[in-house]
Amino acid sequence: MNPFHYLKQELYHRFGRSVVTLVSIALVVFMAVALTAISRASTDALRLPLENVGADIVVQLSGDIPQKLEGLVFPHPTAQLPAEIVKKIKKLHGVIRTTGAVFLWDLSPNKFQSLLGVDSEGSSGIPGLNSQLISGKPLDPESRPVEALVDGDFAAKNKMKVGDQVELQGQSYRISGTVDTPKSGNIMRADIYLPLAEAQLLSSKAPWIIDLYPFTPADVNLLFLEVDQRELGAVSSAVEKMLGDKAIVSSEISIQEELEDLMFLSDQMSIIFTAVVALLALALLARSTVTAIGERRRDLAILQAVGWTRPRIITQLSLETAVLSGLGGLLGLLLAWIGISLIGNVELAMELSWEISPSPHFLPETDFDRTRMLVAPIQMPLLTAVLAWIIGVMAAVSSAVLAGLKIVQPNPWRWLAEE
Repeated sequence: MNPFHYLKQELYHRFGRSVVTLVSIALVVFMAVALTAISRASTDALRLPLENVGADIVVQLSGDIPQKLEGLVFPHPTAQLPAEIVKKIKKLHGVIRTTGAVFLWDLSPNKFQSLLGVDSEGSSGIPGLNSQLISGKPLDPESRPVEALVDGDFAAKNKMKVGDQVELQGQSYRISGTVDTPKSGNIMRADIYLPLAEAQLLSSKAPWIIDLYPFTPADVNLLFLEVDQRELGAVSSAVEKMLGDKAIVSSEISIQEELEDLMFLSDQMSIIFTAVVALLALALLARSTVTAIGERRRDLAILQAVGWTRPRIITQLSLETAVLSGLGGLLGLLLAWIGISLIGNVELAMELSWEISPSPHFLPETDFDRTRMLVAPIQMPLLTAVLAWIIGVMAAVSSAVLAGLKIVQPNPWRWLAEE
């Protein structure tokens, strides 16, 4: 008898058994693929806060509160990062690029505005800023007189347009363009953007800054690091050790630690959970396969009686199981793809730390919401999908072979006589 003809008859006449095996393998593949996809999306979401400033690591030093909160001041608790320290950090193993910045609050009696002076290099600097231009012309750090870019929302709220003047500590800057940094996710958000050198110069002359720090036009108070991901932990630790107890080093690692209690699916837990669910599903698959073959003991004995050898029967059982589990695995992949498409994204809510928030917490009129929804798309993990399908089929076929070796005995006559 043709094995494929027999396979067709078995699948048709034992429809219930076929469905159980099909559903079992589908569940194994579906759970493995779906849980892995959600876990990876959750991990990706942790990177978003720092992607919003275009860096792997944000470095600051904790400082003191000025005697008066007026004019240009450093956002508390941000302090001076001397040029010598920046040079040492730049030389650390694993650091690819550093982008210096000066972040300031302009506190006047009737108005608040934030200022960010950025370097002319890196995705966190002027190139990244200019790429988000929505009107006007890019910011040229060499232009004289010095010009400024403003945030699009800030410009609309204050009825500003390209060509207008913006005032900072008695200095007027022509607005060369407006940018949409919140949408871009590349630059730390501020109301006004200047070349780094101009912001450094303003800081070195601000009374309530130089009252606290010997700030020079070569210093910064904010440093963005692009690092080799394999060295992320080592670089973070090295920077913290270099700066001491007052170091504020924000990275994917620190954010993950901050969200540890809120995360329902950390990397370690997701692996454990996925493994437990997959093992349970594989156990159910093995049990259903063994039970189904056990129910065919009499039929298998009859096949032996009419001339089928034991190896041929076991091969036939393996073929049937392989076809069923293969189809079931494809069904599981389809269900996983549909589920992932329906869920779409993983959303995690977190509060930005004050260190990387653009507005002061002590101003009651400040309407900035520090709560940030971290949204990461769930994508089909192709490698996991292929492995889940292969492992599921191999588990089912192995169960069939072991069941066949146990049930199909060399001499079926005694069993048939007892039956």
